[in-house]
Amino acid sequence: MVLDMKSYTTNLKGALLASTLILVPAGVYAQQAEQAEPNQDIEEVTVMGQYIPDEKRSTSEISNILDAADFSRLGDSDVAGSLKRLTGLSLAEDGVVIVRGLGDRYSNALLDGANLPSPDPLRRVVPLDIFPVNVLDGVLVQKTFSPEYPGHFGGGLIEMRTKAVPDEDFFKVGISTAYNTISTFEDGLSYDHSDTDWLGFDDGLRDLPDAIKADPYLANMTDEEREAAGEAISNIWSADFQENLPDFGLEGTLGKRIEMDDSSLGVLFSVSYDNQYRNKEGVFNEYSNTSEGAELNGLGIRPEACLEFEGAPQNCGLRSTTFEVDLNGILNVGYEFNGNNNIQLTSLLLRKSSRSATIFSGDFAADPGRLRTLTQLEWVERQVWSNQLSGDHFFDLSDAGETELKWHAVYGTASRDVPMRKQSTYEYNEALGANILSTRESIQLGNGIFWGELDDTIYEYGMDLKQPVEFGDVQADISAGGMYYKKERESSYLRYRFGFPAGGASPELRMLVPEIVFGTFNIAPDGIQLLSQTLAGDYFEGSEEVLAGYIKADAQVSEDIRLAVGGRYEDTTQNIDTVNLSVQPESQRFLPAATLTWTFAENMQLRLAASQTLSRPDLRELAPVSYYDELGRSRTGNPDLKTAKVTNLDARFEWYFGEDESVTIGAFYKDFKDPIEETVTIIGDGTRNLSYINADSGELYGVEIEANINIPLAETFEGEFWQNRLFYVKANGTYINSEVNIAPEDLNVLTNAVRPMQGQSEWLGNLQLGWDGEDDRLTILVNYTGERIASVGTYSLPDLVEDATVFVDLVYKRDIEIGGGEMELSFKVENILDEDYQVTQAGFLAESYNIGTTFSVGVSHTF
Repeated sequence: MVLDMKSYTTNLKGALLASTLILVPAGVYAQQAEQAEPNQDIEEVTVMGQYIPDEKRSTSEISNILDAADFSRLGDSDVAGSLKRLTGLSLAEDGVVIVRGLGDRYSNALLDGANLPSPDPLRRVVPLDIFPVNVLDGVLVQKTFSPEYPGHFGGGLIEMRTKAVPDEDFFKVGISTAYNTISTFEDGLSYDHSDTDWLGFDDGLRDLPDAIKADPYLANMTDEEREAAGEAISNIWSADFQENLPDFGLEGTLGKRIEMDDSSLGVLFSVSYDNQYRNKEGVFNEYSNTSEGAELNGLGIRPEACLEFEGAPQNCGLRSTTFEVDLNGILNVGYEFNGNNNIQLTSLLLRKSSRSATIFSGDFAADPGRLRTLTQLEWVERQVWSNQLSGDHFFDLSDAGETELKWHAVYGTASRDVPMRKQSTYEYNEALGANILSTRESIQLGNGIFWGELDDTIYEYGMDLKQPVEFGDVQADISAGGMYYKKERESSYLRYRFGFPAGGASPELRMLVPEIVFGTFNIAPDGIQLLSQTLAGDYFEGSEEVLAGYIKADAQVSEDIRLAVGGRYEDTTQNIDTVNLSVQPESQRFLPAATLTWTFAENMQLRLAASQTLSRPDLRELAPVSYYDELGRSRTGNPDLKTAKVTNLDARFEWYFGEDESVTIGAFYKDFKDPIEETVTIIGDGTRNLSYINADSGELYGVEIEANINIPLAETFEGEFWQNRLFYVKANGTYINSEVNIAPEDLNVLTNAVRPMQGQSEWLGNLQLGWDGEDDRLTILVNYTGERIASVGTYSLPDLVEDATVFVDLVYKRDIEIGGGEMELSFKVENILDEDYQVTQAGFLAESYNIGTTFSVGVSHTF
């Protein structure tokens, strides 16, 4: 029978156990040499425990693993931050995990094997920075496709695994705080907000007034009703300075296990709260191509912009402060009976809310030659709620081994609420020597009020059956299963502005703060009026249904050869409904996959894999209506988008030469047919509009190297410090090259018909140095991300390139026995080199801001 969680082949199990004895920490041998004399009787000691396999080695696929011990060693607070430490993975500026140079379009994120809803309006995959590591037991990153997983696959699959029910009772409580060099105790931007912001909930202050709910388009309102609607909106427009407090975190976890005659019940409940303030100061420039090369194209949000206007305040540039609150909880209930049956209920609730105040001051591209100051106030609540009921059952139906039946049912929701985002713009008037409120109708340059809501709901049902069989000397696991998945997404955005009377408002009034300009005494039928700017495309409704089935054989065809082969069939229907428009693309695909593992030596193996997978367009990308995204950019979907097809080839050599020691060298190649790419078109009065196309083709290939080595310093140095610690080095590096080819008719204003894929770095690297001691652990972390395309170039200008970064962190943790339990003290320094975020175009600075260095301390106690 092939490897599974219940049984292992004798040969491979023996090889695993034997290879872990090749290199034992040198301190153990040193102690034995000092204590054992020739011909001295030595007492026999028998150690019993549970054998835990190395999943990276024992699985049939090419993968990387993070477990709870790795999370502790790395010290990252969220999953996205931890994943960037793995071979071939990087993290984008917006928190998206990029696997082998491919973003979320070509990746999938699962929770305990099931799909997740997403609170992101333009992405199908849930942002992984919303997942704290303290609710997870580990993460699997599978880089080769296997038929039991969804066929939406390109870069890799990320499966997060929640904490299991405990084996014994415990209670853990922890508290933490942090200091950031550019934010903590520094002046930050804020505004009048609700009393419950600190909990991550708005108390109703920002709610859409009932008067507007009754007629969101304001189409049937009388003058008096329109006046009442405008006056009902909270009159909050201005940002003020306040001192930022240190970060704060609190968490508690309770585990309980109840043993009965032939069954047991386990419960795990965990809740955590975190908040932080972060300042951002920098520049934002845009360039155009001239006969003399690249030059600023009006958009100059930088300190120097103010120098061009006589008498103007010298406060140009970008300044922002974000207050972020994380509130998370998990409930896991497991019931085991008869030794072969397990039923588990997992409910996970994640909330991430943020209050931001941002001031852009400079020369704007939409109307260059004027000095403007734009203030934006925003509150965003993101939530993911996933509920999964699952079962795992074993039956004795064959002499070849136990039959395993697994099933799951999932109901999940995700939401993104933006209750009342405000924007106001002031223009500098050189004649008056003062800033006056803009009367422009433009979304980019005028005043605006915005409410947005997105709801994502998923239903999933799945069943998997695995039966061991024997064909002569060949042992195999035959697996088959099916899945039904349905996703429903609805989003609604309402946009308004205050319009000025035909004669305009006096400059004296517009010189005042917006709370006075838009006060109730100025809102009137013959004065300032509330106007709707909502577009037809601002309402969106869509759904996706996938019916899938698979079959797979995982066979030990000989002592040295293991072959996993199978296929998956998926029937997909996508429905997009907008105002007076409906799109219903369908697709049926068979997706084959095969992985061969050759164990040519006791501690070495070679894997070869091939598969075909797909990448479907997101629902919003198919809607052929224009709308404005969260950044105020015009977008239009394309109903003619086709599903991209991906051919994947992989090879990896693996050498396991000691306990937790290994070297792997891998290569991969991917061929894309009809890859989906973002493009730029010009519509109406010259507005840049983002849309989507199927490029002709694309390819990507690369090499990955990883090494985990223990350093026997105890052989060189004497003393308790060296003898009681295991020193190690972990390093990985990745080279990636990609190319996407865009047909001339689809190029529009894009500069390059052939270019690398957006977000793909040519070089990635990680280094970890540290020790694991009996009661303390230290890790020095170095993360390198090579330069990559942040945004594609237009109008003959080159692509915007995010500069390479090197982040150095330090994590130290110490355990102390106290009060009948164990206390853990932790200390972390992030971004020791004070690295900045920077984007350039044609060698000129396009975007830049500071990140700062963060010092964190924490303490937890387990009873």
